[in-house]
Amino acid sequence: MLNNTNDRYKQQVADYFNARTNYDRSDLTNRRANSFLKLLPLKKGYEVLDIATNTGLIAKEIKVKSSELISLPFCSSKHKRKLIG
Repeated sequence: MLNNTNDRYKQQVADYFNARTNYDRSDLTNRRANSFLKLLPLKKGYEVLDIATNTGLIAKEIKVKSSELISLPFCSSKHKRKLIG
């Protein structure tokens, strides 16, 4: 029973994020992303792991500023953006 409940919860979370394919088009989201990026001390040569990349709004900028980016998307593959690479 517990496994079935966990599976249902995981699917609900995945469905929620899969449905949010355009959230990075809002001004608020872009301001938050830019504020977050200003806090990261990124330099060429850094290796970055981005968990829950989703649409790649932040990952794209991280790739430009660092040398290596490993991104693990949370959404399904049909919603992933092609990242700079």
